Amino acid sequence: MSRSYVKIPRTSFVSKPFVNGYTDIDKYNTVFVIGNSDETENIFEETAPEYIKMRCMLTSRAIFPDVTISAGYRTSPSGQDFVMQKKLYDGSEILMKNMVSEVDIEFLDFQSEKNVDKTIFIKNPVIFKKMFKIQNVSKRIPNYPDKTNEQSEIFMTKSDAHLFAGIYYPGIKLSDIQPYLFYVGTNARTEPYLRVISARDALQTQKVKISKDIVIGLLSTLEDDICNGAVKFVLHNYNYYSTSAQKNTLTSNIFTILFRRC
Repeated sequence: MSRSYVKIPRTSFVSKPFVNGYTDIDKYNTVFVIGNSDETENIFEETAPEYIKMRCMLTSRAIFPDVTISAGYRTSPSGQDFVMQKKLYDGSEILMKNMVSEVDIEFLDFQSEKNVDKTIFIKNPVIFKKMFKIQNVSKRIPNYPDKTNEQSEIFMTKSDAHLFAGIYYPGIKLSDIQPYLFYVGTNARTEPYLRVISARDALQTQKVKISKDIVIGLLSTLEDDICNGAVKFVLHNYNYYSTSAQKNTLTSNIFTILFRRC
């Protein structure tokens, strides 16, 4: 049996193959077609990354009206009717330090993205306002026998809890920036009082009933808002929504928000 051999000639490229010249492509004006799709994708696009980390700063405002809360009460089930009147925001009954009506999130910088345009944020640094519902008008609120003290011989009363303000101070956790509620009642000495309670304690301890007028969404913390995508912006026609936040400082008002492109 005879065999034949074919000699493959040895050769070399006169010039560099195409792949070695890849860097000569104009990457800013080149669009590649992916598979059989009719859609195109710019693989060099850097102006709208999928995730963006943003350094932010918290600021607050405390603007409260001059309102009076009143409620009827008795010292015994069949006793005389009395009326309590309390100034809500003047500080005589409730310590107003750290109580606020608004907390804002302001843009400082992008944490790692270097090529993202900052112009819109520099012109308008406030990217989110958390407005706390407050009591804007004087009113009389219902006051009921305090059922948590039914075994006591002392007749005590308590109202439902109503929205009061928010809380903020430098270094506070994002999960602690939350609404506070107020309620009135009479204590063991049948003396009228005005008190506040955090939204978290009102929901978890059930120390006081929350007014039926309050929508549960109004009791969210700032961390709730961020994780639920309430902080958002538009960049190069892409919508970005907040997904999480990180704040490890004890005294600073600086923190980081992670956004996702949608």
